[in-house]
Amino acid sequence: MIRTSARIDSIDLERSHMIGKIQDCATFIAGSPRSGTTLMTALLDDHPELLVFPEEYLYVQPRNSPGEGARSVLDAVFKEKVLLRLKGKKNFLNDILGEDRKYDDFDYHRFEDAVNEYFRLLLENKDKTVRTSVTVTTLAFISLICGYGHATGKETYSRWVVKHPYYELYGQQLFNDFPDAKMIYVVRDPRDVILSRTLKRNKKRYLKRGGNAATWKSEKGSLRPSVRFLKEWERSIIAFLGINEAVSGQILPVRYEDLVSAPRDMMGKVSEFLGVPWQESLVTPSFFGRPWKGNSMQERTFHGVCSSGGRKKHKLPPHHLWQIEAWLDDVMVRQPGAYVPLRVPEGIDVKALVSWLRGEGVIDFLRNRLRMLANQRNLTGRMAFDRFKNSLGAKTTRRPPVSVFFNPGSKDESPCNDLSCLRWRSRRKATAPPESGVVRHHMKNMAASPVCDVHFGGPDMPAYRLRDLLAEHVAAVPPGGAIDWVTYYFRDQRLAEELLRAHLRGVKVTVTLERHPRTAHANDAVIAMLSGSNGLGAGFRTLSLLRAPTPPGIVWKPHLHEKLYCFSQPRPIAFIGSFNPSGDDPENDPAIISEIGDQDRGHNVLVGLGDPILVERLVEHARWIHRVRCAVFHRFSAIANQTVNGEDTDIHFWPRVRSHPAVQFLLRLGSGARIRIAASHIKGAPVVRSIIRLAHNGATVEILAEPTLRRVPVAAEESLTQAGIPFRRVTHPEGLPMHNKFVLAEKEGQRWVMFGSFNWTMRSYWLNHEIGAISANRYLFNAFAERWEVMHELTNL
Repeated sequence: MIRTSARIDSIDLERSHMIGKIQDCATFIAGSPRSGTTLMTALLDDHPELLVFPEEYLYVQPRNSPGEGARSVLDAVFKEKVLLRLKGKKNFLNDILGEDRKYDDFDYHRFEDAVNEYFRLLLENKDKTVRTSVTVTTLAFISLICGYGHATGKETYSRWVVKHPYYELYGQQLFNDFPDAKMIYVVRDPRDVILSRTLKRNKKRYLKRGGNAATWKSEKGSLRPSVRFLKEWERSIIAFLGINEAVSGQILPVRYEDLVSAPRDMMGKVSEFLGVPWQESLVTPSFFGRPWKGNSMQERTFHGVCSSGGRKKHKLPPHHLWQIEAWLDDVMVRQPGAYVPLRVPEGIDVKALVSWLRGEGVIDFLRNRLRMLANQRNLTGRMAFDRFKNSLGAKTTRRPPVSVFFNPGSKDESPCNDLSCLRWRSRRKATAPPESGVVRHHMKNMAASPVCDVHFGGPDMPAYRLRDLLAEHVAAVPPGGAIDWVTYYFRDQRLAEELLRAHLRGVKVTVTLERHPRTAHANDAVIAMLSGSNGLGAGFRTLSLLRAPTPPGIVWKPHLHEKLYCFSQPRPIAFIGSFNPSGDDPENDPAIISEIGDQDRGHNVLVGLGDPILVERLVEHARWIHRVRCAVFHRFSAIANQTVNGEDTDIHFWPRVRSHPAVQFLLRLGSGARIRIAASHIKGAPVVRSIIRLAHNGATVEILAEPTLRRVPVAAEESLTQAGIPFRRVTHPEGLPMHNKFVLAEKEGQRWVMFGSFNWTMRSYWLNHEIGAISANRYLFNAFAERWEVMHELTNL
């Protein structure tokens, strides 16, 4: 309950020095846990012009239940652990960190009454005291800072300081509530961060089992890094890169290694950044007016700044170092003061290899795969129940998830930030299916300004249109930007030269290419260019996937069949579709073109996705493909079976254990749906049967197919036409290929389009690395529908 007490003097709103300026002098210290944020806070603690809150506090989280009033917010604040520490409650964290966090001289009752009084004044005079629209939670936070200054007798100061390891993740709200705020972002070598967090985890477990803090040794416990620690460090760096670009000049990055090796120089920059005069106290860490002994996890106590920071990573076993660097390689070099990876060790044991593949131990790896298969079995059973109920003519009362390609019960822990801009919106949740029984995708239909570009190639378009599109985007990326490509065929030497020029001007370029495509030597010329002495170096890689065990006379050779082209600037965008840069200009090998088709003049498509969620995850995927050394277990991994949910588009990856997402989605539409399939490849009896099954479910199915019999055999055409499915081949007098791969689906006014690199073949279903998208974007649907009509006019009826 909010109350006022006679123990404090009356606070005059008009005369209070800081309450009217509280939004102008905010300073936040942020960074990944165990990166040095506490050290930075301790160095600022004793400055006479700074009010430093002694405990970390994340104010952006809501602190009351829906429907409760403003008073409940402050009540919830006073129940938090950080304030209970100020009250003198014993803290288990002190034993873990070895810290001396005592507030014997702190007048908690005076602090509590001051916070209550300030909160009351702010609520009554909100329009006079704050310059921007803020929530009640933010007002409670402002009251907390003002109350702490009042309780410590420091009501006049230039800036106030509060730290929390996750402030960088809440950039929009932070700088909306405090437009003139400044942030000090502390970054530390991830190998040292992971080691420190691992030791802290081990010590916590040791003490919870009844151990004594005095007898704990840092060697106790496994040093295997946690996947959560890896993800949190990566997410922190990406968030910092985003908000640093959005609010340039208001964030100061500080390398922990520079801070401990040259504290006077670094703290001089900090004092200049904060606009406060230099004080010797800036190089003498303190806590609540007392010397700070540090919170090292190496069983050391020190006074002042320890200069040995950044030297502990060598205590990690070699294969654990390898795991960290394999996971964070692309992020380590993009952060302030890039950290150089160590050498990959020789001789990795099997357990370490499996751990590296997915950041899991052997037991966790098998347990997670079994859980995934159990979820799939449960889902299949629920779908069978629906079909049984529908066969009886009864209304289904029990439904599978809204999107059958969701992993039931899974939670997405991916970072929510784009490569160059922070995503300032929360992840949307799927909506429940409507009562009418119509299958509704959880995406929103967007008719206004799309965040996607659609580019078609074809006989009615200028030649080399899609190749020139990629070349323009390569040329537009400035130094410091990034280009990430994964493709199947790459023969265009002029486009390869454009990539080399980008590499020379300072763009980080990674290209991953299928080493042995169907036409075995098609990529050799470009491979020689990009892998030579003047090539991309470590940025270029060819990938050859292991052949699956087969009976004699049968070849099951998987391919890297993805078509993915990502660019970080001028705006982050990722192109997916059916186009390979498989031609050359001038063309010097007509035999290869006659085999694979002239894709520079034939029917093709590239869709540029601008949704920050999709771009980020596609870039992550491209870099994962580039650095992975073993893809044998890929189909069993969470990466292969994940769904990347954008604003109105979902991305899926192959190979996978789970059912084909496009096929399952179309089966869910059921009777009354209209399905139009443009396919460059239809081959294999099981695939043909899956298309026929759509028609048997009551959907109207139409097919436009490639004219060559190798890609779409006569047997497949006959089976489809006998099932009553209209089937036409898109032919051209010059034999140009129809390489489009998309599906249009409609039902009761709802529309979806599916596109990507996947084919209607068994190899694509089960072996190849593919990318597919399912979108409810009306702009995309209309663009593909118009292209369908153009191709339909070219068919040979």
